Amino acid sequence: MGKLRNGTSIAAMMHVYHDDIWLPFAYSSTYETADAYYFIVNSVPWHGSATDNSSTLKVIEALPDPENKKKILKGYWPDEVAQRNFAIDSISQDLHSHVFIVDADEIYQSATLPQAFSYALDRPEVGCWHTKMVTYWKSARYRVDPIEPFDPPIFFEIGRGSFVEARNILADAHELIPPEHILCHHMSYARPNELIKRKLSHFSHALQLVPNWYEDKWLAWDSNHALEDLHPVMPEQFKRIVEVQPEILPKILVPIWERGGLP
Repeated sequence: MGKLRNGTSIAAMMHVYHDDIWLPFAYSSTYETADAYYFIVNSVPWHGSATDNSSTLKVIEALPDPENKKKILKGYWPDEVAQRNFAIDSISQDLHSHVFIVDADEIYQSATLPQAFSYALDRPEVGCWHTKMVTYWKSARYRVDPIEPFDPPIFFEIGRGSFVEARNILADAHELIPPEHILCHHMSYARPNELIKRKLSHFSHALQLVPNWYEDKWLAWDSNHALEDLHPVMPEQFKRIVEVQPEILPKILVPIWERGGLP
């Protein structure tokens, strides 16, 4: 325990229902920095009809765990906030001091994580830390430009905050870890058509979708790369799509980029 410094124990937590295309890469890129790794697996999606998520459970169970960090908690939670706050309570009961929030489609440059969290730990007056995020489109070969204005919370001290709406945390103080220390590579929209449709039916914003987004934006972009305002809920947040230069990618994504952009 306390890989970064004595008295600090970082628990990574990943909330999952039926989403495993990028999960092994998210896990592998963050495993070494965490002292413990929690998977919180819901029996139902946050929205929409239940599907068979046994394949995702099999992926999680098969993940390598040489340091015995992995803990799988299964249950029913009615929404995203309830599931995420349950995870905080479980991590607190196991006496970890800090939480690292990792969604199943979020990948990091592993080598930079220790310096990012050391930066945060050197500033104990801040309860919750956020990161800049590069969002990918269709595959690892395309990304949103400019980067999204949303800076997700990723690291906070137990007892200093809780989830209040989707991924958003109410904490005593919030700051951004500078992007030279950490950058989240968000693969949520880097997936084939059938998985995008499943994402749209299950995620917390399903009732806020732009009408006909899948046909008018997602599918139409394939034949017209000049399309703009592409986000399915807040269109202007995905202003345009540009090609990815492999130099910006975490090492774990470079072979995928070379093979065409999808696992």
